[in-house]
Amino acid sequence: MPFKKFFNLAEIKEVIFRMDAAAILGWYDIKLSYRRTKLGLFWMSLTLIIESLILCFLFSHLFNEDFYSFYKYIFVGNIIWRLISTIINDSMNALIASRSYILNTDIPIIVLIARIVFKSLIIFFHNMVFALLLISFGGLSSISIYWLTIPLAAVFIALSIMPYAFILAVLGARFRDLIFLRPYMLQILFYITPIVWKTEYLSGKYAFVFKLNPFIGLLEFLRSIFLSQSFDASILIPTFICGIVGWTLAIVTYNMCKDRVCYWIL
Repeated sequence: MPFKKFFNLAEIKEVIFRMDAAAILGWYDIKLSYRRTKLGLFWMSLTLIIESLILCFLFSHLFNEDFYSFYKYIFVGNIIWRLISTIINDSMNALIASRSYILNTDIPIIVLIARIVFKSLIIFFHNMVFALLLISFGGLSSISIYWLTIPLAAVFIALSIMPYAFILAVLGARFRDLIFLRPYMLQILFYITPIVWKTEYLSGKYAFVFKLNPFIGLLEFLRSIFLSQSFDASILIPTFICGIVGWTLAIVTYNMCKDRVCYWIL
């Protein structure tokens, strides 16, 4: 494929200039989801708080961990996982749900995936406030200047997942059966990602298989900033490799399928 066909600068500029539409649509999705509710987005945070409490009651005793410190660990892991899983979950049906925009406007389909990313980031930033308040209960020593980098780290995570979200969106539009596999796929990913367990628990012959999971690097990277813990940068290597491969595949997929999606969503 010629370089100019692989990277169409006009289309890249179009996508960048239409990102305001992605932000507006993402915010509209949130307003629509919580329309006419009294608590709005607080429902999302409340369910995370309760879910993390239940998980902590179980796994803190199972792993013999201090309840408060392990609750912080699980709660922070949960809000990061919610950022990742929301992007993956919503992407499968993104193009089908945006049928009217694709058929009646000239909006680039990648903008419709960015819509999901913006929505997920807004929810994350809302939950982030509760996580920081929870950690602050440990005293002034728990507060870190590195918390200022959390938004940038969250955007980095979202951009790392976005190309795969686009590929899943295209596959979901072309092969509708994949949408029904979505909850099972996310359930498996939840258990092989260190949300309710720690990577140091891994031992044995097949431990390296779990460490190849690129979500581990993303999760541990952001959680270490929240909890002011040391972080092994080498764990991000699979994440960077997957990011480069993902964006390359996403560009190829876009060039191959951009003119066919309108037929697949009918």
